[in-house]
Amino acid sequence: MVAANPLTERFRRLEDAHYFETEMRLRKEFDQFLRREHERKALSHASAIDDPELLDRLIDEGFSADTFPALALVPIAMLAWASGDVSERERKAVLKVVVDSGLTDHAAALEMFEGWLVSRPSEKLMDLWREVTERQLSRVRWSIREAIGDRYLRQATEVASASGGFLGFGSVCYEEQALLERIRSVYG
Repeated sequence: MVAANPLTERFRRLEDAHYFETEMRLRKEFDQFLRREHERKALSHASAIDDPELLDRLIDEGFSADTFPALALVPIAMLAWASGDVSERERKAVLKVVVDSGLTDHAAALEMFEGWLVSRPSEKLMDLWREVTERQLSRVRWSIREAIGDRYLRQATEVASASGGFLGFGSVCYEEQALLERIRSVYG
């Protein structure tokens, strides 16, 4: 019997370790791929969006099937922040919209939205809202789109005017007016 060369034995162990590390890395990447696919399918089902790129952007911004309903209220949160901070009157107006929208039935989405009242949502989220909303509205009749837009604009205007003017009446700041125009342009 020939004794194993210590150098050959060490080389074999290093080679085994390398293959083991490579296999573990590949398994981790595959698990991440499967999780992402699962998230994408669930979000696609919840949102009726089938564009993988758009779904990935939503996921990258923290959306899931459970939090997707919060996206519809991004402009409401942006309006609350338009004057620089969220006043108590704006908060009350926002909470009315949250209740009217049914967001209170979606705990994870409500939690996400509440985070936007603490920390201003990004402009990127507003752009994402616009793209998703336009895509979803393209599937409905014009009269339905108009009705949805009228209701949403009414709610948004209530939030925008909640803390403006004298005693809370009569004034919407320039930033709020610009946001209202952006919302109006989405609904036509």
